[in-house]
Amino acid sequence: MLLMSRPSQRLGLGLVVLLAACLVGAPAPGASLAQQHNWPHWRGPLMNGTAPDAKPPVRWSETENVRWKTKLPGLGHSTPAVWGDRILLTTARPVGEPLEKPIPDSAPGAHDNYPVTNRYEFIVLAVNRDDGAILWEKKVHEALPHEGAHYTASLASASPAADAEHFFAFFGSYGLSCLRHEGELVWEKSFGRMQSKHGHGEGSSPVLSGDTLVVNWDHEEQSFVVALDKRTGKERWRVNRDELTSWASPIVVEHAGQQQGIVSGTQRVRAYDL
Repeated sequence: MLLMSRPSQRLGLGLVVLLAACLVGAPAPGASLAQQHNWPHWRGPLMNGTAPDAKPPVRWSETENVRWKTKLPGLGHSTPAVWGDRILLTTARPVGEPLEKPIPDSAPGAHDNYPVTNRYEFIVLAVNRDDGAILWEKKVHEALPHEGAHYTASLASASPAADAEHFFAFFGSYGLSCLRHEGELVWEKSFGRMQSKHGHGEGSSPVLSGDTLVVNWDHEEQSFVVALDKRTGKERWRVNRDELTSWASPIVVEHAGQQQGIVSGTQRVRAYDL
């Protein structure tokens, strides 16, 4: 199974595509899609972006090796998380009338950025893995963005995470949300306003380690990495980082029996006990 969130334009529709072969693992004879492997984070179940048992197609077109295609509202560069028969996606959709005068980006060194033209809804969607039907759509935040981001980026670039109970959708300055698989909001968390380098936008993705959700918050002010209780959103710990904007997503590895969150940065690569 290969999934792609593909934008058409800034204010247009995205597209999610399911190719006929399985990215995560070859299906057992007679197994449904829901019985096949999950893809719980941006880097996948092995935390390294690989799927050793994958047999993806090497050719496809509008009809060849495509199981289904579904149009999506708004624009999101986040990759999907997959659990069971659900595909979790995030997107940002403009709402209301455009501003009379677009707001240009004022960040130091800003270049090649979209101006702010609209308020946006920040949305989480669940798509049925078997047929591409949108099962539910949940608006978790609405705001006038403080920066428009680089023209190659989006306001929904951080990839979600998932486990057997919950989906975790991260929109950076516009909040972190935990939802049940049926779309019910469990908890929300705000870390304030992030100021990215050159105003190019936000995109670090959270990662799960057991009951702990790890978020990296590297930006042009005080950076930090924070660990949250996945069930409540309560902070377990927070450590300041001597870093500026990095857009780095944590990975989790085990060393000497201890789970560690590894986070890259401009200055150093650091490990944090989880």
